[in-house]
Amino acid sequence: MKKLIIKVIVAIAALMALAAAADGLFNRFAVFRNVFRHDLGIDKTANVITQIKRISELTTACFYEELVIQKDKFRYLDRKVYRNGSSAWAMMANIANPYEPGIVRDSTRTGRIVFIVKTRVRAGYDLSKISPDDLTVSGDTLRVKLPEAEIFDIIANPSDWEVFHSDGNWEDGEIRAIQAEAKETIRKDAVSYGLLDKARTSGKESLISLFRAFGFPEIVLY
Repeated sequence: MKKLIIKVIVAIAALMALAAAADGLFNRFAVFRNVFRHDLGIDKTANVITQIKRISELTTACFYEELVIQKDKFRYLDRKVYRNGSSAWAMMANIANPYEPGIVRDSTRTGRIVFIVKTRVRAGYDLSKISPDDLTVSGDTLRVKLPEAEIFDIIANPSDWEVFHSDGNWEDGEIRAIQAEAKETIRKDAVSYGLLDKARTSGKESLISLFRAFGFPEIVLY
């Protein structure tokens, strides 16, 4: 009985996803942020499943962000200075012996790159993590122990990355490192603005409606 319920849950989730895609509906929990202006806007619509990467993923909230990333690269050069010299750099060297040279590191900017990236973060429940032991049926009451809501992925396609400004030579490895850092920043922003909380609330509402369609008038989610 329990295994059957799990299979039905997954099947219904897939059907809901297909219906949502066909209707062109999106469950939106949107925050657009421009780093330079810090403008904030939130748009909430009806809770539907927006995208299923795996059949078991029930997406119940999405976070949208437009992020501006600026990175500089520098060339560093060490030079010797003396305390009794007239240069202000000598004081920064903090030389104990005025006759011994100290080292001051000079920096010169050799490159700057500015990216504008548009991303979408999906969050919800992975129904494959619900085991038969997590389901209890007692009369008309269904009790389900849910897994933790989680972030499924951060979607930023190559076309979503725009180079607003670039000077200097940038290696592929440097670009990938900047993109990875940007995604981690976006992940933290999504959590900070309450994406997982929204996913939990929306997910429970969707699952209660789904289970009631199975004929259970009483549903307890925990």
